[in-house]
Amino acid sequence: MRSTSPLTELHSLFGYLGKVEAEGRLRPVHCRFADVRILPGLLDELAPTQQRRITQVIESWGWVNRNGEWQSWSGAPQSDQERGPDTHPWLQLSAKQFARIHDRTEADGIIRQLMEQSSHALAHLAKAQLHKRLQTCLSTATELRLVGAQDRYEFVRLCLDFGDEFHRCEQLQPTWLSIRENGDSLAKLTSSWTEDLWAALRVMA
Repeated sequence: MRSTSPLTELHSLFGYLGKVEAEGRLRPVHCRFADVRILPGLLDELAPTQQRRITQVIESWGWVNRNGEWQSWSGAPQSDQERGPDTHPWLQLSAKQFARIHDRTEADGIIRQLMEQSSHALAHLAKAQLHKRLQTCLSTATELRLVGAQDRYEFVRLCLDFGDEFHRCEQLQPTWLSIRENGDSLAKLTSSWTEDLWAALRVMA
């Protein structure tokens, strides 16, 4: 990053970015804004007044992205210039802002979980390639009405085991129907899958 501001102003800004009060949540949460997997989505989703709070202190911000390329951010949009920078002591995010930032970091969270539980399955995939693939899998999970963290993780794991199109298996259609109409859990339903169904999935792998 490039800044000519005093250290006290940088410290104040980092305190502002490091604590988030999100609409609908009872307590503030810590924000790992310095993590370059989080930073791009965070900066993009902030309101112009919040972005302007940053540009008061930092002239430009740059980092190496997951593809090994230099990425930079240089400030708030020119619209809404009549409004000054945000003056809250820490970030105040709407439910929509928080959800969009969470969605952009979900794949990274699942990668971390996979590394802890089944790292051997990821050995042949580059991190950037894996992240892109997981984003596609999670988009499919959303289309299938999978909303819980455990169900979305289970869906990704099944994609890695049996291919990203495994959900199209004809024998799985009752599963997706049950989830869509009854709100059932994928993690629970997999325990009742027959050996014939698992064999059909192995053919797709």
